[in-house]
Amino acid sequence: MKKILLLIVCLGITVSLIFPYHSHADTDNSNAHEIELSITPDDFLFNIENMKPGDWAPRTLTINNSGSSEFEYQMSVENNGNDKLFNELLLLIEDVDQNKLYDGKISEFSSIPSRYLDAENHEDLHITVTFPEHLGNEFQGVSSSFSFIFYAEGDTIQGNKDNDVAEVSGLVDNDNGDSNNQLLPNTATSIFSILLLGLLIVSVGLFVVIWQKYKSIPK
Repeated sequence: MKKILLLIVCLGITVSLIFPYHSHADTDNSNAHEIELSITPDDFLFNIENMKPGDWAPRTLTINNSGSSEFEYQMSVENNGNDKLFNELLLLIEDVDQNKLYDGKISEFSSIPSRYLDAENHEDLHITVTFPEHLGNEFQGVSSSFSFIFYAEGDTIQGNKDNDVAEVSGLVDNDNGDSNNQLLPNTATSIFSILLLGLLIVSVGLFVVIWQKYKSIPK
């Protein structure tokens, strides 16, 4: 009987230790509002099917400083698929005054000059992806998947450095079909599985204790 109770207590402690870890991390993130970067849209900036040579797609991306401190931000591009089409696509980035921040191949893009943004302010970037007109039939059915990554850094009220990161995806497909290169964000979480496991352990423990007491009652 004592061994069973000890086992139940140990399992309960193990499960309970997992939840404070997640809770602590969530609390830290919820309080980190001095440097807070967000972008709109925040899922897909480009999701283009059947893009052909000579086509171009202009989009507007809003950079938001939702925190209480100003920051400087930069932008980079990450290739999430194969290189064939990614190495050929053209990228144009302009600010609201149509000043060119970058104009060239997306594969050769490294970053834009640091941009300053006041607290609780925002600015728009105009981003255009072009499928070069000279590309031939060898690009039929080829797709490209990539991400635009934004990195903000600034000083907090306490004088410490802080940063934040935001990301938006892009997909260009030269076919009407679905692309195998499309990467969806991993939003799965194991917290509900852990909760279910904890409830199951407690239920089994209670059943065992009640059953042992029932069996020990003189008949």
